[in-house]
Amino acid sequence: MPLPGANDTELLTAMAQDGIRLIGFGPFDGSFVVEGDRAVVSRRLQGIPSFLVAAPSAGCSGFGDLT
Repeated sequence: MPLPGANDTELLTAMAQDGIRLIGFGPFDGSFVVEGDRAVVSRRLQGIPSFLVAAPSAGCSGFGDLT
């Protein structure tokens, strides 16, 4: 979930690498659902104002697909 000061393009670019898969839009304005190794996601978010929340895949259904 991006925080104030986060750039959407920077956030999406960071998430579209290293085996991280963009699933869809998250439940909060500006948030995204991604799938990937948590350690890799955390590294990719370094320096980007954001809040990472782990959720089971069942809790992420019903949101718009980005593909």
